[in-house]
Amino acid sequence: MSYQNRARTRQLIFKTLTAAVAAAGISACSIIDLSRLEITSLPAAAGDILAKGEQIRITFSDDVAEDSAESVFRLSGPDGTCDGIFLWNRRSMSFRPSDSLKPGRRYRIKLKGQLRGLSGREYSIDEIIPFYYLSDRMPTVLLEKSPAADDAIPTGGTIRLSFSRQIEKNCFENEFSLSPDTPFSCSWDSEGKSVTISPDGNWKDCMIYKWTISADLKDFENFPVDGDYDGSFLVQNTEAA
Repeated sequence: MSYQNRARTRQLIFKTLTAAVAAAGISACSIIDLSRLEITSLPAAAGDILAKGEQIRITFSDDVAEDSAESVFRLSGPDGTCDGIFLWNRRSMSFRPSDSLKPGRRYRIKLKGQLRGLSGREYSIDEIIPFYYLSDRMPTVLLEKSPAADDAIPTGGTIRLSFSRQIEKNCFENEFSLSPDTPFSCSWDSEGKSVTISPDGNWKDCMIYKWTISADLKDFENFPVDGDYDGSFLVQNTEAA
């Protein structure tokens, strides 16, 4: 069953506290209001996967002050707090992040604080809902790089990088760069996980090169590789020494 078609309901039940002030001469006291506020959320439970096209949504069983509901909501991800806009449809509050969520990454909805109902009741909320976007698989990472940082290679040497999953080859050639700028060629192993990078010609002797891989690199399933990577090496023509 798809995530879009399955019913996913999370009910968060909170006791409400109201203050009652008696007539003159009688001290104030706190009383428990046994009414309940039910909250339905999408995603619904910890570890759920938010599918493509689904929107983060919180629905309340009673009318609440919009500014109060927005103030208790926070979405965070691998890069910190996610900014966005709130959209309302009666008792449903949706959140649209300013930046697109990253596939395969873990996010967290936090509902914490005092929620004010239009009836005057206040609800104390403290709930966390961690979820994944599109997939809960571990992200692709760079496992090995050769040469190691600041190691020396000959003018005819190569760079070798190994990833945990198959990489989208055309994407790699766009997101990999060398400084000083140098034309290069890529040769991949049969699994598409390891690449050997060679200069079109030779490296310049006694030169320090730096390479970088941008955070936009994607694997074969079009999921982003975790983080950006860089390295450096010295070219030393050992054959001529």
